[in-house]
Amino acid sequence: MSILDDAVFLLQPTSVKASKIYSIFPTDGTGDFTFTRNAIKNRIAKNGLITKVQANVPSLSYNPISGVSNGCPHIAIEKQSTNLITYSDDFSQWATIGNAVVANNFITSPDGTKNAAKIVFDGTANARIEIQVTSTGEITQSIYLKTETGTQSVKIGAISTDTSTVTVTTEWQRFTHTSSSGTFPRVLCNDANTIYVAQAQAENTSFASSYIKTEGATSSRISDGPFTSDFSSSVTFPANTSTLVLWFSYNGKNGDFFKLLRFEDSAGGNSLRLEVPTDNTINIYGDNISASGLITNGFTLNPGTLCKIAISYDATQTKVFINGSSVTINAPTGVLNIINKIYNNTTSMNNINIHRAAVFNTVKTNSELTTLTS
Repeated sequence: MSILDDAVFLLQPTSVKASKIYSIFPTDGTGDFTFTRNAIKNRIAKNGLITKVQANVPSLSYNPISGVSNGCPHIAIEKQSTNLITYSDDFSQWATIGNAVVANNFITSPDGTKNAAKIVFDGTANARIEIQVTSTGEITQSIYLKTETGTQSVKIGAISTDTSTVTVTTEWQRFTHTSSSGTFPRVLCNDANTIYVAQAQAENTSFASSYIKTEGATSSRISDGPFTSDFSSSVTFPANTSTLVLWFSYNGKNGDFFKLLRFEDSAGGNSLRLEVPTDNTINIYGDNISASGLITNGFTLNPGTLCKIAISYDATQTKVFINGSSVTINAPTGVLNIINKIYNNTTSMNNINIHRAAVFNTVKTNSELTTLTS
């Protein structure tokens, strides 16, 4: 028997449909999430291809995350973003410098269609393709690249003085580079070689989000959500006694996590929530918790890696475990509330990948909390 069988609420993302994310518990469906997004977006499917997700269908993504077994999806929740590159797939619209030669629509790209371009470089120094964008402040370029044969060092970036050197192979990979400013996303190769390019993107953010296709003008993806699971009518909750589990990751952050994900007492309206008090730390805030955050000094999480948190409490104790270990916490200013609703909204949101969420009506032992976060 798995420890998760005792949960009163359990989300293991495996199945979605329009306006719905299915939870495992409660079994009567009252814990399923309702969901909205009034537009199409892209995701990484199980076969590794970029595929469309229809309006109001949650994004069940298989984008690789460190620490997650292959084949295990997550719900990808993203804030609004804009692709500043006006031709994301039509590289004949990009400028060629230093004898670079473009053959458009040459091979199949990561979206499964024949829209990737072939770029032939002849060894001219600083040869490149680039396209001008209108950008203000921080900019992240992302692009899929692969070679015709062997490996090749290539530079990408949006400004000549700030680029990343990446190693391109014969397999499609998405590469990213973030600069403090820049208006010319580029692919630069100093050697004689053939490089294939596809799905180019540039965003005024510190990280790359899911692919946004453009065809002659900038294009935006609207925010995911809100989404809500309210299981208050289906379970009896003991007062001030609960264990919460959240496995999550993120691709990067701009601003904070305020109101992104909340565990709430739906009757009292009190809740716990993920927030980012500084650029480098994440913490748990909420009613009846120390104003400086529940976790002493917060905790850091590298983008693209999995974090497993468990919070267990009753009127006399509060314990927090992260990735299999107990962490030091600030003493709560009062007891925490019952939890019978999990939700977000799009106000001040940031991106998050939800891999697991669970609620128990009991305080768990240290050994059980280690298991829940390992």
